[in-house]
Order: sequence, then structure tokens, then C-alpha cells
Amino acid sequence: MLNLKRRLAFFTFFVVVLVGAPLRAQEQPTLTFDTMRDPALFQAMSLPRIVTWLDDNTAVLYDVRKPDSLRTLERLDPSTGTRTPFLDRAKAAQNFKALFPEGRTPRFNPVPSAVTGTGRYGLYLIDGDIYVLDIPSATFSRVTQTPEQEKSVTFSPDGMKLAYVRGTDLYAYDISQKKEYRLTSDGTKTLLNGTLSWVYWEEIFGRRDIGYWWSGDSKAVAYLQTDESMVSVQHYVDITPWSPTVTEQRYPKVGEKNPVVRVGVVELGADKTVWAQIPPTAFEYVMRVNWLPDSRQFCVRTLNRLQTELSLYFVDRVSGKGRLIATDADSGWINITDDLYFLNDGAHFLMSSERDGYTHLYRFTNDGKLVNQITKGDPSVVATRVGGNPELVVEGSTGTLVPPRDASALAQAISRYAADERLRHDHGAAGRRRVLEEFTLERMTGRYVELYEGEIGRKKLRGGRMGNWW
Repeated sequence: MLNLKRRLAFFTFFVVVLVGAPLRAQEQPTLTFDTMRDPALFQAMSLPRIVTWLDDNTAVLYDVRKPDSLRTLERLDPSTGTRTPFLDRAKAAQNFKALFPEGRTPRFNPVPSAVTGTGRYGLYLIDGDIYVLDIPSATFSRVTQTPEQEKSVTFSPDGMKLAYVRGTDLYAYDISQKKEYRLTSDGTKTLLNGTLSWVYWEEIFGRRDIGYWWSGDSKAVAYLQTDESMVSVQHYVDITPWSPTVTEQRYPKVGEKNPVVRVGVVELGADKTVWAQIPPTAFEYVMRVNWLPDSRQFCVRTLNRLQTELSLYFVDRVSGKGRLIATDADSGWINITDDLYFLNDGAHFLMSSERDGYTHLYRFTNDGKLVNQITKGDPSVVATRVGGNPELVVEGSTGTLVPPRDASALAQAISRYAADERLRHDHGAAGRRRVLEEFTLERMTGRYVELYEGEIGRKKLRGGRMGNWW
């Protein structure tokens, strides 16, 4: 509910600004090379940036439309629209400068990479070292100063600790005590703790190095350990520099071995990892890890190599004992999402599934019993008239196409579907029929074969050699 309120508040703020923009744009100046490079043009076309939402349901924003000398973090109260200064930028910049030798101070950025939910601390990662900004006092402290770079830095849920990866091991840091904890010590070039191998970074976690997860009570960290020693090594030549370089990367090719992964949990101050007791033969990939609200268990979602069977386990924090709670299957493949929500009653969770052909939410008990399907029906489609969308969406039959950059048309189309249940059903059902008739795997494969055969035939008619074409 809190996230929903935040999204609605942001949507209201965004629409107010967007609707007001055309009024200022009625007088169209002449566009020249000089005006295209004018920073004022960028500022006029920009919107205030929402940096984060705080626990008290106010937002921290940064308004790039203001002159640089006047920009700072501001707090927005969405209930009143009031904006108040959140950071003394001049004081913070002065204290930031004092951390570095004369003449070697990096440019101060008033926007931290992360802010705690309380609004107390901001996070900076500069040249591989970690700095923390105390926002109320506008003072900085340096957390690390090591030869190795730190990465993948996050605040704990209570905002009083940090976790990060150095090399291939996981560390934590208590801000108030200024104390570092080494959580793992067996990391090597091929054994990774809390950081991802290439295949997990690229294919599973969306190019985000998400390899560990704080418990809700901020006292423990669950993490992914990856053994990629059996993965084949590839070499890539970069000819961009004056002197070409070679990048070495472990990259599993089709049919070859993937990295072997397991999930463990370690308490801050302890030197022992408790491993999740999930049979390694039961899965190929660990897809997501989520803590339950009571912090006594965490959930591990796994997938088989064909990506057709999803398993959801609850793992005890103390013993590591894992229980299979629920499964999902699809003859094509399982689409992995972050749609897993544990309810405040401590007895149920919501999970999305495509078991009826479309993505819908389902409610389960914490023992894995399906209670009910929450959302139903064939979804209708509203899309912008760009790219291949007109090929997919038949206007007025399987959905609605709106012009790009037309917020009014988009809002009208969404409102129309929201108010007309029959229209939603008819367009959604027609869309499903169209996909099943026009875009099946067999039909699309046939189209590609026709395309390639046509190109090959034209090449032959022109007297070209196939070796050159390929």
C-alpha cells in the first residue's frame, strides 16, 4: 500500500508538470546549432528527478531546471506539494573537499547514489572507495581506503549499516561504530561471494550486480556463492584503444556447464555461513532471493535448465533447512519477475504466474496452498505507434495505438479501458487469438526461413558468391 501511495503521488506530480509544459512551449524559438547546445534548453525540457522515497512517505528530489548554483536536494511533501531544502549543499561541498589532498578533489555531486529510508545518510562511491554523507549535518566520513575497489554497496534496512563486495568476498560496516565485518573469506578468481558471474549478471539479474540480500532486521545477509571454475574461458579482443587489449571472461556456451551456485546466510559478527539445504540436483539456476517479513526465513526461487519449472523454497535462517513451498510450470518457459509479496498477516503471499496463459496474481498460504486467483481476464493493450507495435496491435480490434509523446491520448486510452469491462474483454480476447494465429513459433520460424531463402536467392541471381554473403 505504501508503494502504491508513492506511485500515485509521483504520477500526480508528473502529470501536473507535464500538462504545464505545453503552456510554456507555445512560443517556439528558432532551433539553431547554438541553441541545441544551450544548457538552458536541456533544463527547460527536464523534470525534477525523484531521487528516492523516504519512510515518512515524502520524496527527495533534485530539480535540474534550477541554476546550478541553486540546486540542492529538496524534500517534497506530496500531500501539500510543499518543497523544502533537504541538504545544505555549500556546507556539504566544503566538508567533501576537506577529505582530499589539495588540488585533487573530485567534483562534488549533491545527489548520492543511495539515501537511507530515514533520510539520515547518503552513499557515495568514488574511485572504488565508500563515503557516507550525514545529511542533517552535511558532513562526510570515509568508510574505506583500500587498494582493492569496493562495489555493489547497499544500506541495511535500518539505515545504520552497509554491505559491499571487495574482490570476491562480502563485507559489512557499522556506521555508528565505524567497524568493518568480513562476512566471507574463501573468495577466489572463480569462487564468487555476493557478486555475480557474467551469466547471472547478464541473463538473470538484468545487468545489476545483485548477489546478496539484507535481512529485514539488518542483522544478517543472505548471499549467492558462485563456482565458475568449470565454465569455459573466452577471449575477446578490443581494437578500440591505440594498443588493442584482450578481455578474458568465463562464458558458458550452448550445452556447456553453467556456474554452480548455492545460497548461504551469515550473521554480522559471525564467521560461519549457514547454507540453504536445497538439493543441488533440483535446480540449475537461482533466480531470486527474498526475506520473509519476520526475518526468520528467506525465500529462494529456482529454475531448471530448460526454464520450464519454477520452485519456491522457504529456508530457515538458523538451521538452513529448506522446504519446498510451491511450484509453477510452463511448456514454453517461465518468465521470471519480482512479483512476490508477503502479506502483513504473516500467513500468505502473492505471486504472479502465467498458468492460465496471461500474467495474473495468485494468493497462497505460507504452506504453499493456493487460495485464489486475484486478477483475471484477457488484458487489453495500449501501445505507442512506434517500431513494430502497429504490426502487433490492430487499432480498435486488439488494442489501442496512441501517438508517441502524447500523454493526453495515453491517459484517455487507459481511462477508456478502465471504464469499459466489455471492451477490455473483447480486445483482450481478440489479441490472444491474433497472437495464437499470427505469431506462433512455427509461423515466425517459417517467416524467417522465407526471408533468408529470399535473400540467398537474390544473391545468386546477382551472381554473387555465397562465401562473401555469409
